[in-house]
Amino acid sequence: MTNTEKTAVKWKYKAEGGIASGFAVWDGKVYFGSVDGYAYCLDAKTGKLIWRYKTGSYVDSGFAVSEGKVYFGSHDGYAYCLDAKTGRLIWKYKTGYPVVSGFAMWNGKVYFGSSDGCA
Repeated sequence: MTNTEKTAVKWKYKAEGGIASGFAVWDGKVYFGSVDGYAYCLDAKTGKLIWRYKTGSYVDSGFAVSEGKVYFGSHDGYAYCLDAKTGRLIWKYKTGYPVVSGFAMWNGKVYFGSSDGCA
């Protein structure tokens, strides 16, 4: 196998806006956000859209997945937790400031930062 064959693009997906978020991959799915205000879930093998979730502003935070839940933030001032398979909202937490950091989970808790300087 040549280097070209190893690195060939397998698929592309065109979001409705630029993509500046971090990505997460879990259970054959790819998660990311866009400046169009959506969080996206694609099939990692085919690149086909599985679901998308509309927030109140653009999404450029890091994404994390743990125990079947996907976590991310939006410039609308909320941190979000969605069902990773369906995209259904589980909860959202209002910080009042854009949430652009990455997310981490430890010991059953979610950690992230907000643009107000608080974690």
